[in-house]
Amino acid sequence: MKRHRYMRIAIVIAVSLSLGACHPISRTPQSAETPEATREPVSLSLWHIWTTDIDANRITLEAGLDAVQDAYPFIKFDVDATETETYKTRIKTSIAVNDAPDIFFSWGGGFSESFVDTGKVLCMDPYYTEEIEGALPREFLQYQTYDGSIYGFPLMRAYAILFVNQKILTDNGLAIPATYDELLSTAKVLSGKGITTIGVAGQDMWPLMFHYATLAMREMGPDGVKAALDGRSTFHQSGFIEACKKLLELKRAGAFGYNCLLKSIEPVANGFMAGSYAMYYHGSWATGGFTSSIASRGDIVPCIYPGTGGPYDQTFLGGAVDCWMGSANTAYPDEVAEAMILLAQTISTTGSYTGMALPMWDASAMPNGGGRIVPLPGYTAADYVAIKQVYNKEVELTRDVGQDESMLWWDTYLGSKGTRCNELIVQMFTEDLTPDEFAAAMDDLVAAEE
Repeated sequence: MKRHRYMRIAIVIAVSLSLGACHPISRTPQSAETPEATREPVSLSLWHIWTTDIDANRITLEAGLDAVQDAYPFIKFDVDATETETYKTRIKTSIAVNDAPDIFFSWGGGFSESFVDTGKVLCMDPYYTEEIEGALPREFLQYQTYDGSIYGFPLMRAYAILFVNQKILTDNGLAIPATYDELLSTAKVLSGKGITTIGVAGQDMWPLMFHYATLAMREMGPDGVKAALDGRSTFHQSGFIEACKKLLELKRAGAFGYNCLLKSIEPVANGFMAGSYAMYYHGSWATGGFTSSIASRGDIVPCIYPGTGGPYDQTFLGGAVDCWMGSANTAYPDEVAEAMILLAQTISTTGSYTGMALPMWDASAMPNGGGRIVPLPGYTAADYVAIKQVYNKEVELTRDVGQDESMLWWDTYLGSKGTRCNELIVQMFTEDLTPDEFAAAMDDLVAAEE
């Protein structure tokens, strides 16, 4: 697939200064005499999940690919994109039949565990030099590390954030809810006025999983959730049952509006931007979609999901799980590693500029500055100022989140069982399963053979 190159947009110096630490990075073009320019041409296949040209994630990928080709002109890419849910099946199948691309997008943790266990993923230990460790500390590699070895490089750190349109709440005499009871009360008030409290793309299932997984984490804590997902304990515990009841209580109060299971991500995201929903619980990468028309007025406030009054109210769903991995069967392991590292770093750095990725890589510690930053097409200086206003609050909100205060997205943690987990949550949400039946089904799912 031939990749599209976006026209670079000039951003005034004043905007760069207003955005804080993340500034555009310049590179010195490789001359014809440099060793990099004289190496034999290499073509690397690369698969990813961003199929929409205007997606902020896609723009940052383009920046990363360009940065690699600037630094390593002998590397050319054969790029292929597949929609997320279809991609999950495609990459699993291709790896199983030893037909994986040289470089592929993946999710760490449980999703990639079977790939690593069967020896299908290129080990990155020889390439994790002191220089790279200085740019990406090992603490950010927990979901790409298996049995003490590194098998991938993360391209973003992300957590689920409750984005609130404060204007809608203020216009209706409401404050931002800090507790579950306040969220429930808010839903009842807004529902009574025909306003949807939280936009949810239930058709995609995983956005609904975000809500249940967070409520369960509030009740059980990250360790309690992990124990159940690992099969070391059971879902037949009061915390998991209570989380079911709370999710259903929100639904019955009209919090998610009419038939959210028919809605997909893009219309819901656009609806929130247009002011159709008071809240939007989504990954922090959504910030890249906020423009000055809504964000600069201070309407959008990033918040932690309301607490339930227990000891786990400051926990987050997410982590540095999205990553690049390489095929163990590649004919070019060194080139794959070089490309993966620079690709991951550039996407991460560009993502912090466009509001897509929370800070992780230190660009200043990378060779030659570590890549380039490319603005989003059509965005103005005001848009970037607006994005940064929201982004800075997210950075502060998640600054101290560590492994003990977070839990991966359940479908990622469960790997090949993740889709079925999401389906069970939907069945519980539609009340085709009672909370007790849901708990039993989850126990069965975790215990089932792969």
